[in-house]
This record gives sequence, structure tokens and C-alpha cells, in this order.
Amino acid sequence: MKHSMIKIGIICASLFLPFVAIAQVRNFGSFDCGFWVKNQNTKPLSNSEIVVKTWLYGYLSGLNSVLATPKNDPMSQITDTQVNLWMDKYCRDEPLSNIQAGANILYQELERRRKK
Repeated sequence: MKHSMIKIGIICASLFLPFVAIAQVRNFGSFDCGFWVKNQNTKPLSNSEIVVKTWLYGYLSGLNSVLATPKNDPMSQITDTQVNLWMDKYCRDEPLSNIQAGANILYQELERRRKK
């Protein structure tokens, strides 16, 4: 019984930890471009930077899962490195914008290229 309670405690703690990292980043879902530009090319990445990039990839994947068809999969033509480079440029050019707006524009651009 005691071992079962310890296992349950470990499982609960491991499920809770990602939310601690997310809570460190303000405005979940609308990370600003200033944060993106300021924190690029730093080694090692901070927890906040990892959360932002993970959120971005997840957001793009979510858009793709809802909007793409097997014959038209815009995300199949881009890598995570290319996403990062595109977002670097977008945020340098649009410092008052946010990551979500950039992700939407990137996805639209990929759709246009895929349809050509």
C-alpha cells in the first residue's frame, strides 16, 4: 500500500512539473516578439525559451492537424530550424507583434507555397 502511494505521488509530480515551467512564462499563447529576439542564440536555452519554442511547434502542429489534408500538408515542407529562422526574421521585422501572429502568417505562407 505504501509503495503504491509513493508511485502515485511520483506520477502526479511528473505530470505537474511541465506546468511549473509554463507558469514561468507570462501571457501563455501570446509570447511577444521582443522576448523571442532577445533570447535567440543563447546557450543553454532557459526553461522559458524551451516552453516558447515547444508552444510554437505545438501550435503549428495543431493548425496543421485541423487545416491540412493528406494531399496538402504545409508542415511537411519545413524543419524546426527553418521555423526558428523564419520566426527570427519575422520578430526582428515586427518587434511589436507576437509569436502566435507570426505562426499564423508562417502557416499561411506555407499553404500558399504548397498550392503552387
